[in-house]
Amino acid sequence: MTKTITYILLFILSSGELMYAQESTFIDGKIIGSKGGNILLRYYTNTTTLEEANITVEVNAIGEFRAEILIEDPQIVTLQYQKVPIPIYLEPHKNLGLVFEDHNRASSIRYLEKNGQNNNEVLDAFDNRFGYRNEKNVYSNLVQLPVKLYQALKFANNVDRFFLLEKRHAEEIQFFESAIEQKPNLSTNFIESMRTEIKYRHLAYLKNYVDSDDLPQVSQKQYYNLFPDSVYSDTKALRTLAYQMFLGAYSKCACEEKLDKALAYYTDYKVYYNCIKTDEQLSEASKEYVLGRLIYLNIKPEKAIPIKPLFEDFKMYSKDRILSSEIEARYRLASSLSSGTTAPNFELEQKNGEMITLSELKGKKVYISFWASWCGPCKAEILASKDNRAKLKNEDIKFVYININDEKETWQNHSITKKVGGIHLWTGSQKNEVLKTFGIVTIPKRFLLNESGQFISPFPASDSDGFVNFVKEN
Repeated sequence: MTKTITYILLFILSSGELMYAQESTFIDGKIIGSKGGNILLRYYTNTTTLEEANITVEVNAIGEFRAEILIEDPQIVTLQYQKVPIPIYLEPHKNLGLVFEDHNRASSIRYLEKNGQNNNEVLDAFDNRFGYRNEKNVYSNLVQLPVKLYQALKFANNVDRFFLLEKRHAEEIQFFESAIEQKPNLSTNFIESMRTEIKYRHLAYLKNYVDSDDLPQVSQKQYYNLFPDSVYSDTKALRTLAYQMFLGAYSKCACEEKLDKALAYYTDYKVYYNCIKTDEQLSEASKEYVLGRLIYLNIKPEKAIPIKPLFEDFKMYSKDRILSSEIEARYRLASSLSSGTTAPNFELEQKNGEMITLSELKGKKVYISFWASWCGPCKAEILASKDNRAKLKNEDIKFVYININDEKETWQNHSITKKVGGIHLWTGSQKNEVLKTFGIVTIPKRFLLNESGQFISPFPASDSDGFVNFVKEN
């Protein structure tokens, strides 16, 4: 089987590489034993703002697929097949071939990289050991970590957390440096990116889960030695997810300690902004990036007016023209989606296979909820709003549920699609366009439109006590 896989890799990568556009990066694959289906690819189109793209790629009847993506920097792309995530390291313009068996991905996957490099073989081994990407992850205070590690930290005391994280970090370093010795044909970018990720994930975990004031004196000194001034001014790492997690964890800890109260990123953004702006630890470049990300992620249609003073202040403060222009574009989009403006039209597939446009629903109020099978809060609100939907059955309102991140079969067979009343739509290949036009970065995301197709904002959650009266009165 190994020889067969190697021959397939050589064929799929050599047969078409010269036809590709230079600005694109391609993944060519073969799934042995597959009779077709779809693959979902997730990656960052913009590593400045961490704007995520999700594309669905068709697997043909003999298990072959070809994915074209546009990336600016080296990054780890997630390929998902039959709910199994496959992390892949890619560099711009360096195409990749891979082959794996339909029901035996873990032990059968093989990669073919430019110049015979072994980047993905090492990445696969590292993730299998430490679970960065190939097991379920938990988000806590903007920090992403494997669920097994999260559970271990959750039930440990402060001192044990510190030593648990230090032990794990030492094991990660030893594992990766050993892999470099055993697999010398690794790209310089890959080595640098992995070392950056290992370092700043660890520091983010420490900031988020260890209280330095509650450590013994010897351990406290050890803790502080891990945070020299250089970690707050690492401009080379600015465009990496791990460093952004670290900056986020540091900012939260520093501001909460300074103000002596807990802060929520999406509600206390004004307090956060003023606190970070006066921080003396972060370098100017790091500070500007933290402030920019704070504003970017908090720019939403319902916040277009209250966040405007911060947006205007950041424009005056920022020296990073690229970041500033990204934020300005997002603010213009949010303003176009604010209360009283007309919602952008779309045409999407219903669960019966027929297409429907948003404009067809004019004349009725429309509640729109964007969701995915993995989004717990999305599903919880949809299910909890059952009674309110029943109370509004005689009102001129349509409930529209738009699935944004599942394969078609998963969406069609999901209990929400099958059992929850309303209009159920699937974005499919139009996902990125729909998310962009509606300014969606995270979900849950909901909109309420009046009979003229204009946004009503703000409004109560659909499962809240005030939703029914709000719909009847507006």
